[in-house]
Formats: sequence, C-alpha cells, structure tokens
Amino acid sequence: FYFSKMSEIINKISDKYDYEIILIDDGSEDSSFKILQNISKLNPKIKVYSFSRNFGHQKAIWTGYVKAKGNCAIALDCDLQDPPELLFEMLNYWEKGYKIVYGIRKDRKENFIIKNLRKIFYRILSSISNLKIPNDVGDFMLIDKHIIKLISNTKLHNPYLRGSIFSFGFKQKGIEYIRNSRINGTSKYTISKLLQLATNGFINTSVFPLRIATFIGIALGIISFLFSIYIVIDKLFLNSHAARGITLIIILILWIMTINCLLFGLIGEYIGKIYSQISNDKITIIEKKIENGEIKYED
Repeated sequence: FYFSKMSEIINKISDKYDYEIILIDDGSEDSSFKILQNISKLNPKIKVYSFSRNFGHQKAIWTGYVKAKGNCAIALDCDLQDPPELLFEMLNYWEKGYKIVYGIRKDRKENFIIKNLRKIFYRILSSISNLKIPNDVGDFMLIDKHIIKLISNTKLHNPYLRGSIFSFGFKQKGIEYIRNSRINGTSKYTISKLLQLATNGFINTSVFPLRIATFIGIALGIISFLFSIYIVIDKLFLNSHAARGITLIIILILWIMTINCLLFGLIGEYIGKIYSQISNDKITIIEKKIENGEIKYED
C-alpha cells in the first residue's frame, strides 16, 4: 500500500522534480527486507539501507537524511499515518524560500491516554527547552539541503532530530493536519521507546533538569532551617517533647534520600549521553543496501 500510494504522489511531481526514495530497514527480523527488495525492483530510484541491528527510529531517520542527495528531503514513516499528500504543499513553501516545512498534528487518531501524554510532553518540553520547538510536531517535515548538511555534521549518538533541526533556525513554516490511525499492523513504538525519546528530547534540548537539583536543594535547605528553628523553640520554650516527632524526621530523611537517588539518576543520564558522544561507536551500521535493484553488502 505504501508503494502504491507513493507512486500516485510521485507521478504528479516527477515532471517537475527529480527524486529518490530512500527506505530504511531498522534491523528487522521479519521479511521486511525481502519486501523492500521486491519493491525496489519496481523503481530504480528506490534505495534501501538495512541495519545490522535495531538502532532506533531517530537514527534511522538520521541515516536517511545523510544518504539523501537532493536539494531537500522529506521524512515520512511507512505506516502512512502522516498524509503524503502534504508533500505538494511542503514543496510549494520550500520553493518560496522556507528551509524547514513541518507538519503540526492538529489531532491524531490514537489511544486517548497516549495522545494526551504526547501533548503534555510537547508542552513541557517547549516550556523548559533552550530552543523554540513548536508543539505537536513530529518528524514529518521537509528540510532543505543546508539543514541536511548540518544534520550530517551533527553526529549525535542519541539524536532528538526535531530538536536539532529547530535549533538551526532558518525560515520555517508549519502546516496543520490530522494524523491518521495505522492502516496495517501495530506500532512497534513501545512505551519504553517513547520514554527514551522523551528523555533524549529533554536532555538534548535543555539543561533545566539539572537545575532542578539546585532548586530542590534550596527548598530542602529552607525547610531544614525552619524545622531546626522549630525544634530549638520547642525544646527551650514549649517543652512539648519534640522527640515524639522522630517519625516525622525519619520520613523526611527517607524523602531526601529518594530525591537524592532521583537526582543522581538524572545526572547519570547526562553523563551517559556524554560518554556515548565521545565514544568511537558508529551511530548506525549498514549491513547491506539495495541500489539500482542490486543487493550490495557493506565492507
């Protein structure tokens, strides 16, 4: 269905634009690569890159951008939840000088809880981020070759692409649309993967989470100071046997220990990102590719 739908779109633009279709197989363990191989035989402009293992959605999109050779590129998931018909409007705005043309999910046909969790995430990220990231924007967007070059040079091992793209600035335009439900299959984007994406989003675009430690430290310091004054006054003047508040003290200590553990975990996330970034590990590993209908294995 993906190929037939994209063929309709391409037939309408092929007279005006040259194009290539880059398909990324993110280390699938089913028959996906075989299906992509068969599809590539129908159009010599289709290129397929298959990873040696699953590297994740963001790295797959990054690889697609890096491999693109055109004057612009549009990222589109194969589930077609994002309407490919918007490509025409995106290209029109690109011709008018916009370097980034992104889709805004006005509404989305998916699980009510997940949908609203996404909305909350976007708004929290927008409020604490060092960047101006539009709400309800995913990876469905057109970017100019200048942006592609910048992305290629930004070798993030844990990328949050939309954050990186919007950090570059340039002239931008948003287009509202309703995101459809999946046509076939079920999403492999699990809750854990969504949480990982959210974590990358917060850490890659903001230092605010680190500052939370400072704010909590100040608040706990004030509380501790006031509580100490209360204990002294109670002991000297009220004589109400403050020792009876030992339970409260234990609870406070446990809460402080919990907060410390959470903050150390947060700092650990940042340190982990730094370690990944300075390591020599490749962002993705392409095991094999299909170009001009021929399978080639990477050296």
